[in-house]
Amino acid sequence: MTKTQPQSGVDSGATASPVGPWVSTQRGVHWGEVPSQSGGGPVPPAGLPPMGWQGYGAPTPQRRSGMRWGWIVLGVVLAIVAVAIIGTVAQKTSKMTINGSVTVYGMNGVVMPGSACENPSMRGKPVSIFGSNGDLVGTSSLTGSGTALDQWNTYSSGYADACQYSFTFTNVSGADDFYTVAVGTSAGQGVGFSKEQLQTSGAQVTYGHA
Repeated sequence: MTKTQPQSGVDSGATASPVGPWVSTQRGVHWGEVPSQSGGGPVPPAGLPPMGWQGYGAPTPQRRSGMRWGWIVLGVVLAIVAVAIIGTVAQKTSKMTINGSVTVYGMNGVVMPGSACENPSMRGKPVSIFGSNGDLVGTSSLTGSGTALDQWNTYSSGYADACQYSFTFTNVSGADDFYTVAVGTSAGQGVGFSKEQLQTSGAQVTYGHA
């Protein structure tokens, strides 16, 4: 008795038939599997605009790095302008203390340089400082007591020929670049100084000697 091995996938109790209903193995075509015309991926369903469907055909938004750098540059420029404005305002509102001296020719008696000297005519004498536009920006006065100097070498013996008196201006406006310091109350006979000179070496004025 001969045994026949049943075909794979066919019920052993059924009779195998070489001819049967032919079933197509071709799969249906789906929209998601059809490549786009550009070959870059799936295309949206019919009727949907390619650029209107997020993720399929729509370009990825690009960051505007140029605009960001523009804002950064603008911020830096504004910061520099602000610092300049603050510096200008600070200069205009700053106050200075200025020290100086008035050297007056002539001595009462024979006095050695470095000794104390006194001139009654100079006691209480006003000293004034004026800004660039001629406005009075500070006042002081002399005490009449000072220090003897051999300023002009008038005497061959080496005796003092002048007396130097000190003064101080306080709360002087720092808004100007140039100032005039005068003995008295008129700027016409004063001596000019730059702001830098006044801040570094003070105001040194001679009075009563050509």
